[in-house]
Amino acid sequence: MRAEGRRRRRYLALSIALHVVVITLLALGLHVSPEPVQPAARGKVIKAVAINEQQLQQEREALKQKREAAQRRKREEAARKRAEQRRKAEEARKKAEQRRKAQEEARRKAEQAKKRAEAKKKAEEARKKAEAKKKAEEEARKKAEAKKKAEEEARKKAEAKKKAEEAKRKAEQRRKQQLQQALATEEKQRQQAQAARARQRALNRYVAAIAQKVRRNWRRPPNAPEKFSCTVEVRQMPDGEVLSAQVTKSCGSPALDRSVQDAVLRASPLPQPSDKDVFQNDLEFIFKP
Repeated sequence: MRAEGRRRRRYLALSIALHVVVITLLALGLHVSPEPVQPAARGKVIKAVAINEQQLQQEREALKQKREAAQRRKREEAARKRAEQRRKAEEARKKAEQRRKAQEEARRKAEQAKKRAEAKKKAEEARKKAEAKKKAEEEARKKAEAKKKAEEEARKKAEAKKKAEEAKRKAEQRRKQQLQQALATEEKQRQQAQAARARQRALNRYVAAIAQKVRRNWRRPPNAPEKFSCTVEVRQMPDGEVLSAQVTKSCGSPALDRSVQDAVLRASPLPQPSDKDVFQNDLEFIFKP
């Protein structure tokens, strides 16, 4: 950067000196008075002056072009140097950036390696702690299971004993209940049989009373046999009033059947039973004269 500054200052000094020379030449050309000429030679003098002006103009143009070319070269050189400087600066920046990235990457990898090592160490410590805890829990679980198993066995024995006692008690209770039920059933059957016999006797007396009353109201038809029997079905009201009478098993002839049916109707109302439970709206009895 310092060398570049010195070159710029040299170019600036040369440019100023060149401008001074050009301005001086211009000033000299403008202030030089032409020598007096003879009237006869006026035309040549004018021609000489014109040549000097043209040469001066050409010199000025040439000087201007050189100056512009020098300035252009200087600008181009300065631009080239600036571009070169920018390129070098960019390369330096890229190299610095690469170094920084490499350092950052190295630092990141080192941190990652450190973190991995720490994580691995912590994981190993945690694994050991977990294994120790698991081992302790397993031992505690085994002890608890052993205790639970012992308690379960004791409970099962107690339950088995209790169940055996309960089964024995229930068996004894069932035996007593069965005995009581058997006795009760036997008593009930005895009572039912007794009630049935009593009811049957009452029913027999009731039917016999009906049959007797029907016989009293029976009128023997002519030529009726001395002995015969038939089955009669009677439908009656609760007060004994006969609703209908029908011979279901014939007495031997239609005349006898009609005579028995008429006897049942004449016997209405029929006798009432001594036991109301044996009353039947529809009943059958055997008629014998």
